[in-house]
Amino acid sequence: MCPTPGPARGSGSSCRSGWALVPPPRFSVPSQTPGGSPGADCSGSTSTKNGASARPRTRAGRSNPSPSLIPTTAGNRQGETVIARRFVAWGLALVTAGCGVESNVYRELGKPVEAQVDTGVELPPIEVQEGDGLPDELPRGLVWETNEGDPVFASTDAKRGGTFRTFITGFPLTLRRVGPDSNGSFAGYLRPNQFGPVALHPDTRRAIPALATHWAFGDDGRSIYYKLNPEARWSDGVPVTAGDFVFAVQFMRSAEIVAPWYNEYYTERIRDVKRYDDLTYGVQGANPKPGAEMHATYGFGPVAQHFHVLTDDWVAQANWDIEPNTGPYQIGEVRKGKYIVMERKADWWGNESKYFKHRFNPDRIRTRVIRDPNVAFQHFLKGELDTYGLVLPQYWHDKATGEEFDNGYIKKYWFYSEIPESAGMYLNTADPILADERVRFGLAHAMNFDRVIATVLRGDY
Repeated sequence: MCPTPGPARGSGSSCRSGWALVPPPRFSVPSQTPGGSPGADCSGSTSTKNGASARPRTRAGRSNPSPSLIPTTAGNRQGETVIARRFVAWGLALVTAGCGVESNVYRELGKPVEAQVDTGVELPPIEVQEGDGLPDELPRGLVWETNEGDPVFASTDAKRGGTFRTFITGFPLTLRRVGPDSNGSFAGYLRPNQFGPVALHPDTRRAIPALATHWAFGDDGRSIYYKLNPEARWSDGVPVTAGDFVFAVQFMRSAEIVAPWYNEYYTERIRDVKRYDDLTYGVQGANPKPGAEMHATYGFGPVAQHFHVLTDDWVAQANWDIEPNTGPYQIGEVRKGKYIVMERKADWWGNESKYFKHRFNPDRIRTRVIRDPNVAFQHFLKGELDTYGLVLPQYWHDKATGEEFDNGYIKKYWFYSEIPESAGMYLNTADPILADERVRFGLAHAMNFDRVIATVLRGDY
């Protein structure tokens, strides 16, 4: 479920970035873009009385292996159980305001970090190429765009409240979003709650406001300018400013975070970022791109400059820190090795925004550790989990049967997704054998994909 953190992508898994989930109105699947910006969100329109289990399919009839799903509008009512094809974590609905946690819960994992303001953010030097660099002053003649005209896509039938109960197979090794050990399954709950400037509407695929209200494209075809929503706040109440986006590039390029992928991306692909005032900034990417793709590639999310202090031991010091975020949820309770609870921010700044309404509905998302998926399925059948992803054909065809299903206590759903995706063998070309193009061609020709689809996958994919 974890999209690689970085700039937002324009296309994602079933409802964009994330993982595909059950579409009843009790759920909304937010889309997470690698850089922290929310992508398309799939809100369901099918309600169920006793619960649901879902399996997304593409228009062509093959199931769409979406990378991530997140329950964001669920209200857990007694007697209801839901199964999602992929639902785990990803989306904008994950964590809740406030780093305050009961002392006996959080103190063992981390420490409160005193906010420090950095007023002199400077980008690390990079090798300047022809055309690199944004103008020192905001260009005249920019055509500012916004989008309040696309339809609301979340279900008005979605109910607010309750606790959504889910699981992961291992407790996270860190609460950091970047650096060593940060790419585990729980990252799918952390990253979606760090918004970018815009999201992509799941139906129109047009940009819609997130942290920014307006945007404009530069004449060079690879620059984009954003005006931030003055109401946008970090979870600790500090306003989101253009300086946080400049700091994000400084942060991602720094050696202290020990994150080579981010270092390279924010150096090679993000060529410049500039603050023009507290609410206006510009980004220049490496290559010209169409509008939607530019948002997806260069529309990275901010990093709280008032919170992070980059030191040589930042990785260790920040390992269990709960950093401020901009999404609707923040971590509220941690029991190491057992569970993590994310709570919805009661005063979240985005509550009244058009495209955020009727989404992110659970008051709490409780993610417990169940190391064996087969054991987790038994917990689901007992009503102790609210959804279960039916990724493997064996579960859909063989295991998701019995009295609970026959009597209507659990519903299975197989729904369609038209979001473009890729599938196939991903080969590590750093391996000397796989680096040989002839070997890769040979492996491709040796694989009988049609037979695998027909037998192992039972024609579902």
